[in-house]
Amino acid sequence: MPTHCPECNTRLIKTKKTEAIWRCPNGSCPSRRWRQILHYVSKSALDIESLGEKNVVALINAGLIRDSADIYKIKQEDLLKLERFADISARKLVKAVADKQAPPLHRFIYGLGIRHVGEQTAVDLADKFKNLASLGRATYSELIEVDGIGEVVAEAIVAWFASPANQKLLAKFEAYGVRPKSVISRTGELAGKSFVVTGHLESMGREQAAERVRELGGTFQSSVGKDTDYLVVGGNVGESKLKKARTLGTKQISEADLLKLLNR
Repeated sequence: MPTHCPECNTRLIKTKKTEAIWRCPNGSCPSRRWRQILHYVSKSALDIESLGEKNVVALINAGLIRDSADIYKIKQEDLLKLERFADISARKLVKAVADKQAPPLHRFIYGLGIRHVGEQTAVDLADKFKNLASLGRATYSELIEVDGIGEVVAEAIVAWFASPANQKLLAKFEAYGVRPKSVISRTGELAGKSFVVTGHLESMGREQAAERVRELGGTFQSSVGKDTDYLVVGGNVGESKLKKARTLGTKQISEADLLKLLNR
């Protein structure tokens, strides 16, 4: 069993004694750094199409970026010094990054790469806390009250925002003019209604369904709770969400019923 990171030679640690996995704690480790940046620009996060893996690695190797925030300081003239970029591609990348300076809050949260925080959890956090500052101040007790967030996730979020390195990263984002959009009170046909999907949908992916619900003012949740209005039952469903819906008296609707609500 290796005791040090093969990339940066930092001593490996376990964040908890009960964990089986040893991790490199060095946030500047080359192996972690490019993965963190690639995650931030990925389709599910900020969705910056011009920043694929090869471009991210090239920018790191050229010393132009060291973390996710640094992509916002890239200038066209810097890119033109690299073999991978011509005038058009350099201008396209700079514009693509500039267009993402005010990302939706849930995409920004997901892009930060907080352990155990997936796409839906990021949405739930955005819906609950409304802005990044409030999330950053959230206590363990406040986080644990959010449906779908357990002890491990709550601890990971608190630990992430308590890290001096992560606070420095957030300060850099702010200095470069990155302002995630706060969640405002929703209006629309589905305002005040909360949805959970279980099983496979034929007409669209789950993320597309979530976006459609949000566009109409509704809330898309990852798990059934006492405030869930509808459980959309697709194909090949498991029993756990159905059982909880029956226990809480949550209304179950079909995919066809959901489409009617989305298209009325």
